[in-house]
Amino acid sequence: MDFKQLQSFVTVVQEKSFTQAAGRLFVSQSTVSTHIHQLESELNTKLILRTTKSLQITPKGRELYEYALNILELKERMIQACSIESRRIIHLGASTIPSAYILPQLLADFGKLHQDIYFIIHQSDSQGIINGLKDGLFNLGFIGMSCEDSDFCCQPFCKDRMVVITPVNEHFLQYK
Repeated sequence: MDFKQLQSFVTVVQEKSFTQAAGRLFVSQSTVSTHIHQLESELNTKLILRTTKSLQITPKGRELYEYALNILELKERMIQACSIESRRIIHLGASTIPSAYILPQLLADFGKLHQDIYFIIHQSDSQGIINGLKDGLFNLGFIGMSCEDSDFCCQPFCKDRMVVITPVNEHFLQYK
């Protein structure tokens, strides 16, 4: 029995379909069927009763489902605990200009002082970063516009100056 088999089983139970479970797991339907068959063989019991039109979970299948949920959750918690102990990861959302021109030097300097902290940078437009913060995808955001949303504390951290560069010709000289 392995984690992939348990994940396939849990997903089939949740989706009530081998096809939809395969789609959610990004594997073939035959892979999901093989995982279920291997579990049933190892446990020497039917877990799922399937016909061409329906799918039913057996009492032993319901019992395994509860165990599998706990096992998969425990696995995820163990992975999280191990990765957090060795390093701290901050998911940082940044719009285009801060991401390309401001953060590289800022994060390099920060990294020299705090070698146990890592940043994963997600780039989008300013509204995409605001939406990502609302959805909990980022721990921190850098955007190029003000945000009036009361759910956020926005603090200016950098001033920028825009410069227009044009060819020297009659057309543009008239705009002095």
